[in-house]
Amino acid sequence: MLAPFSLWWFIFLFLVVGGLLLCRRLFRNRSRRAKCLFIAAVSLFTLVYWILYKVALSMDPEFEFIFWAELPLHLCNVCMILAAIAAWKDIRILQGVCYFGCSIGAVLAVLTP
Repeated sequence: MLAPFSLWWFIFLFLVVGGLLLCRRLFRNRSRRAKCLFIAAVSLFTLVYWILYKVALSMDPEFEFIFWAELPLHLCNVCMILAAIAAWKDIRILQGVCYFGCSIGAVLAVLTP
């Protein structure tokens, strides 16, 4: 767990912002379809990683796995699924929800752990 406002927290924040700026620079002159495919691939990777994490967590004998508590009902989990669908199918309304609603939620999660 990262302690808020520690050195590692600032390093992580710097890496995230740097990664976002790098993606923006790399995709500046690309087509909209290329950008959507990249976002869909990253979202799909994140979704598969999340599923594998939950499966591995359920196999841990020390962790009390409750199915109903592990459903994707948190804002980040719902946005992860919506972002993959919005980018893959190029649905503008879902992209707007992900951009405005999920971005604000993610920034708040990072700034106020």
